[in-house]
Amino acid sequence: MQGTRFIKISDALASLLGFAKKSGALVSGFEAVRRAAVSGKLQFLLIDETLAENSRKKIVKLAERNELPLLVAGSDKIDNRIEFVTGYKILGMQSGGLAKGFADKLKQEHQWR
Repeated sequence: MQGTRFIKISDALASLLGFAKKSGALVSGFEAVRRAAVSGKLQFLLIDETLAENSRKKIVKLAERNELPLLVAGSDKIDNRIEFVTGYKILGMQSGGLAKGFADKLKQEHQWR
């Protein structure tokens, strides 16, 4: 497992999240994310930093069991918080081009190596 990373959602990342939501590349909500993770469809998990402690523990265990990177997202601007952009605090990004683009953008911003 690649572990838990803390990231900041920039304007560019927020727009990528919005695009991923519209294109169907995001899986939203705990149960849907759990099913997609177990079936091996996800590239990584993304949670909001304001997620409750009990939910966070469940997601961490899910990420560990399925060997998925877990990104804990925060933002200085309320408009860029993942809850505001997508309507959910727990997300999974399906494998594919958008997940690669999101990871590449994080690497460009030196948040993910």
